Amino acid sequence: MKPFKKAVIGEINGEPVDVYTLETKKGHRLSVMSYGATVLEYTMPDRNGVFENVVVRYDTFEEYIDNAMKLGAAIGPVAGRIANGEFKLNGMVYHLPKNNNGNHLHGGSTGFDSAMFKAVQVCDDEVVFYLHRQRNTGGYPGELRTWIHYRIFEDGQWRIRYVVKTDTDTLVNPTNHSYFNLNGRLDIGVSNHHLTVNATGYTELNDVQIPTGKIDRDADFLKALQKGGNLSVIFKSKHPQIQAAGGLDHAFVLNPLERVAGIISCEQTGRQLIIETTSPAMVVYTANGYDDKTFFGGKKPVEHVGIAIETQILPDAINQKSFGDTILRLGHTFESETTYTPCVY
Repeated sequence: MKPFKKAVIGEINGEPVDVYTLETKKGHRLSVMSYGATVLEYTMPDRNGVFENVVVRYDTFEEYIDNAMKLGAAIGPVAGRIANGEFKLNGMVYHLPKNNNGNHLHGGSTGFDSAMFKAVQVCDDEVVFYLHRQRNTGGYPGELRTWIHYRIFEDGQWRIRYVVKTDTDTLVNPTNHSYFNLNGRLDIGVSNHHLTVNATGYTELNDVQIPTGKIDRDADFLKALQKGGNLSVIFKSKHPQIQAAGGLDHAFVLNPLERVAGIISCEQTGRQLIIETTSPAMVVYTANGYDDKTFFGGKKPVEHVGIAIETQILPDAINQKSFGDTILRLGHTFESETTYTPCVY
């Protein structure tokens, strides 16, 4: 490994925001910043050996302060939507801010993505960020202590590991919201990518993107993704779930018998990214729309500029009995791990 680099990219409320860059001797580079424990850059080679950044990023730090797309950010304490911003825990009903069509999304305005993390361990191949979240922040019970480990290996594989502890029963279901574009450039979208998802089904959504409770195992786009679907074909699917979302914005139930959760491939560059995770599910979001403030290189984004792969427990699990357990009990520790392995073909 090359020696790690540290730089200041900006400040929040007078506090400097640090960027840490980890780089292999071959040239793979991972850059993460303390604001939102956000991934800014990950470089990998194409079939000609040319290294380029393959995560979608803004041009300036200031754009991350109002990060509507959650580019690269840590998401928590609970990823995804919670129906009506409500959940029941230990006989009490908790009300969360409604920030998305009457529902609570990605922890709201006080989520991990807008928090200042502290780097508590830094070495040439790893950065560990820590966040002490005060009791009842954002309406969630408990005082959370969260560690997020970013590590890169000499072959370019990188890993995210979450460790969370609480002082009372609460909800925890974190993820990362990096968008991948293996073209290595943002003027071309991911319609030229193939995506494999080793899933047994996906969660059907209602008209405000809350799971209906049904796990669909027969949809044409699911079967295509199980075989390595061409995204340009999937985007044109007449399936009502694809039409309603404008692309993919769905949680997939991962096959526990498969080691690999998903594979992103780009035939034009020869780049391929293999995703493995300890999580039971994976949300795939293909950047189906943008607000008026989103620009890259001074231009409005192209359609489907990236693919977000959000490994987690199924969204709204607290309100869906069969979706898994997002309750973190006092005295227990939440842990999950996701790795991304670069390949060339």
